[in-house]
Amino acid sequence: MLSQIRISNYKSIITNVLFCLFPLTSIIGNLFINLNIIFLFTATFFFYAGELKNFKLNLFDKIITFFFIYIFFTLSLNYFEYFLDNKDFPFEIIKKSFLYLRYYFLYIALRILMHHNILELKWFYISASFFVIFTCVNIFFQYFFLVDMLGNLPVTSRRLSGFFGDELIAGGYIQRFSLFAIFLTFILNFKKKFNTYLITFIIIFIFMFGIILSGNKMPLVLFLFSLFLFFLLNIGSRKKILLVFIFTLISLPLIYKLNDNFKDDVLSFYKTTKSLINVFYFKSHTLEESINFNKTPYVLEFYAAHLTWKKNIFFGGGVKSFRFNCPNCNIHPHNYYLEFFVDLGLFGFSIIGIFLFYIFYKIYKIKHIFYSSSILGQKTLTFFIIFFIEFFPFRSTGSFFSTNNASFIFLVLALLVSLIAKSDNKRIN
Repeated sequence: MLSQIRISNYKSIITNVLFCLFPLTSIIGNLFINLNIIFLFTATFFFYAGELKNFKLNLFDKIITFFFIYIFFTLSLNYFEYFLDNKDFPFEIIKKSFLYLRYYFLYIALRILMHHNILELKWFYISASFFVIFTCVNIFFQYFFLVDMLGNLPVTSRRLSGFFGDELIAGGYIQRFSLFAIFLTFILNFKKKFNTYLITFIIIFIFMFGIILSGNKMPLVLFLFSLFLFFLLNIGSRKKILLVFIFTLISLPLIYKLNDNFKDDVLSFYKTTKSLINVFYFKSHTLEESINFNKTPYVLEFYAAHLTWKKNIFFGGGVKSFRFNCPNCNIHPHNYYLEFFVDLGLFGFSIIGIFLFYIFYKIYKIKHIFYSSSILGQKTLTFFIIFFIEFFPFRSTGSFFSTNNASFIFLVLALLVSLIAKSDNKRIN
């Protein structure tokens, strides 16, 4: 009996350590993210093979499964079309489609681990909090000493990347993982409520400054938006969170006055947003004018995505096909929804739409959990806000099918679906 408990603990520790490495591997790079994914789902299926028979797919899981089946359907359809036209089908699309299966295995592995209460989410919160705060500290170090702790020099004087080197994505990393640290202060449940809100305010300030120094404008907007959702949806603690939220907003004008780079970034973001609205809504000048004279960023990508989608409206061109169907364009359309249309067509977009609708429906049905300060409610709210921000339609994004984005998205989806199922069972019971 004792040996069985030890074996069980040994398995649990390994899977949880691999799970908690995601915030670190997201910093180190794609190779380590992929190794982490492979090790985690391999360990899960090896250690818990006996539990597979007790795990049943719910409607969320079936939609995700159908989504991956559809990827191979549209791949086959496009391959057959190229074959009939006597053209060589890009091998890259075939390779990316098959390799993309690793995220399905990741999703199922996490669902199994959550279903059997094997994952320690608090460990993940602590891991994410440590690495995202450490990332901010490193950016501050780079700002003051013009070199980060690993010896990386700033790519530009206006944008700091810290551990990410030549990739200017530090702000996006901070925005994604910051909520885990913010919610951790509530989950740890300090004896003195004053300590909770003081610590929360301090770490919000750390994250906000880290994103500002990174020069990533959209992550800052999304970070502030996530704080607003945190205040809006955390009904049980809304009055207490309001003070922290107000102080955060008050600090922004002060930062705007004191930091010239931040001022320039705000003005640049405002001009870009205004130009996009003028082009696509008010039609102040044509798309062709904007593209030819480079008047507005992202117009070329959005317009090219529209034209590429029209080539295969219903089924799309396949995973990461945008670069092949639009050779002179960027490698992706800089928006998840446009990428769904281009790569997976109207039917693929519909699958995503059904999944999103069902998520919001289930959250609406279990909204009672947000009225309390229960740990389950706080965890569900964390992943729902992260999910909502990630799929917010009016934002620029990387590619949905890239390693960094896909690993984070399917990790969040698996945990959110599991927490919704637990919250739903609690409501029923």
